[in-house]
Amino acid sequence: MSKSKGAILLDVAAAAAIMVLVALTLGALFVSTLQIADTAQAVTRGRLLAQAHLELASAGQAPDVLSEASLTSTLTALHSNGISYWQVEVTGEALPKPLAMVRVQ
Repeated sequence: MSKSKGAILLDVAAAAAIMVLVALTLGALFVSTLQIADTAQAVTRGRLLAQAHLELASAGQAPDVLSEASLTSTLTALHSNGISYWQVEVTGEALPKPLAMVRVQ
């Protein structure tokens, strides 16, 4: 028994719709993967910038604000219970939230 032309066209349209859904899903997965990779790279660069800023503070040569590419690190001196600390907070567009790092002076 052969299918009618309408049934064949319906099968072709259904197959095309499935292929479009698969392509959209793969595209969304690819975009998500790129966003995760960009965020991971920004976090790594932010941690390195924070560490460098704390090293400069330890050497007595740190500016209050240190920038690299799209990241900005802000140094704050803190004092609590007779102990002095340096805190750096790194912000940037690619970071999901600010990164903070503390070192005892």
